[in-house]
Amino acid sequence: MRLLQWTLFIDMLGYKNINGAIDSKEKALDLINFMKENAEIFQEQDSQKRKELYLQEEFDLYEFYEPKYCFVSDSLIISFEPKEVNRKERFKDEFVRHSANVAIIIMMRLVVFIFKCYQEKNIFLRGGITNKFSYIDGSIAVGEGVGAAYDGECAAINPKIILCDDVVSNTRLMKQIKFLSKKMYGDDNLFTLNDGHHFLDYLKMTRVMTDVRSPSIKDFMVRNNMVILPKRLIDNTRNIFRRHKESIIHNMEEVNSQAKLVREKDSGEELDQKNKQIEKIRSKYVWLKNYHNQECKKLSWVNEYKID
Repeated sequence: MRLLQWTLFIDMLGYKNINGAIDSKEKALDLINFMKENAEIFQEQDSQKRKELYLQEEFDLYEFYEPKYCFVSDSLIISFEPKEVNRKERFKDEFVRHSANVAIIIMMRLVVFIFKCYQEKNIFLRGGITNKFSYIDGSIAVGEGVGAAYDGECAAINPKIILCDDVVSNTRLMKQIKFLSKKMYGDDNLFTLNDGHHFLDYLKMTRVMTDVRSPSIKDFMVRNNMVILPKRLIDNTRNIFRRHKESIIHNMEEVNSQAKLVREKDSGEELDQKNKQIEKIRSKYVWLKNYHNQECKKLSWVNEYKID
């Protein structure tokens, strides 16, 4: 028996501009170190210590999956390759629930990567997630899942990581994702429906992790005899939203500067063409601004970080 495979293709929006601005060895090494640190995020997530911790959990990820990843320039490809496991279902849809559990694990892992990208380089991500087959060997990724996830990344348009159609059409799987989202975080789906796509709602994930109404947070507080959440957790959430705001504003200012420069240098058909390209980019940050503000409204200690 094998669980469902998970394949992701993620593109780093804004990476090309950063790469194109490198004109010294110092800048080159800075970007290289940034990419190496990104790789280390995923190495640490599959460390021996992490594997031992899973042995103590009800669901052992490494019993069922072998996670693999590779960076290709500004793109990240991830494959959760299912292992052949000789087990019988203890209850109806147990295997589907385990597959759904991995979707939540993937989200939790990607949140760390997402935060690092915008906090350090003002880079946002766009991607696709599919259940189709992929295989990664070192820096090479192949399989129909790579193409399907790439198509999902293109369809996302705005800076979001979406579930591809094959995932969404699997009603049993989506039911279990919603069940686990509700059970753990008190929300019916951490993959929020927006513009016709279910996307990985990383700000919602951040919010529910410090929301005392969340079942997992209630349990955490009970187990640790807490009446209120530790200040460090609240401060961390505040910092995530603050930097998210700053990064969006930074990128919108960059777009405005580019638009001003184009108006000063170009005219006629060339100006119209460049303005269309700029507005296409601007629309992505307008989407991010709206997304950011919607989440700020839902938690009192990040409400001050709304973007005007």
